[in-house]
Amino acid sequence: MLGFALIVLGMLCAWVERTLKRAVPARVGWALLALAAFGIILDTDTGFWLGLLVAVSMIVAAKRGVSSGSARAARLQDPSRREA
Repeated sequence: MLGFALIVLGMLCAWVERTLKRAVPARVGWALLALAAFGIILDTDTGFWLGLLVAVSMIVAAKRGVSSGSARAARLQDPSRREA
């Protein structure tokens, strides 16, 4: 059941980045980091280690104010901004 909730959270975060062209707030990353750390403490042989990578990435993106979707969307809308 938790996996389904994380998929829905991921879809919501992708929608926020794509539609609002803003990074997801850092507190979402911190919450995911706490959840992943708790899961790792309970059982080290799970996929919660991957949650750490996603959480840290979300926190760093929020601190920089950059969303992965906004840069890509800008390149797609303006062909002159495409990288070679």
